[in-house]
Amino acid sequence: MTDKNGDDDKNIDLPDFRSKFDNLGLVTAYEVKISKVALETLFIQREIESAREEYVKLRATIKAAEEKLEKASEQIAAERSYSPPRLAEFVVALLAPESSAQAQLGDYEEMFAKNVARIGVRKARQIYWLQVSASLRPLAWAWIKRMGFVTLLVDYVRSKFGF
Repeated sequence: MTDKNGDDDKNIDLPDFRSKFDNLGLVTAYEVKISKVALETLFIQREIESAREEYVKLRATIKAAEEKLEKASEQIAAERSYSPPRLAEFVVALLAPESSAQAQLGDYEEMFAKNVARIGVRKARQIYWLQVSASLRPLAWAWIKRMGFVTLLVDYVRSKFGF
């Protein structure tokens, strides 16, 4: 017999294997194992997704904590005031005239603070000493003139040589 398509209608009776295996309990055991594996896979995928979400949250928390720590350390460093070498300040205060000593020390201190922020405390102290040592000769000469040593020296030379 042919159908509308012109194909021969052959009814092939295949044995119903499922019913035979159902009776033995083999198909259901196999299906149960497949279902268990599928459920375990889904559970693992959900655990992985939740772990990824938690990882992202933790990374964000860590990044925020690192930023707060960096800001706090910068604030502590800014609050921590480093002072210039005391001996160098004393030398400048001793030799400089009273009217300009504070201004000169203020200028040196400003430059010291900028150098600390830029190159560190140790190098800033070295530069401070270099600045003070560069100004020692003019300061010493001005101090000698103020104290009148030059006048005493000139008077002494005049008295000895009869000028």
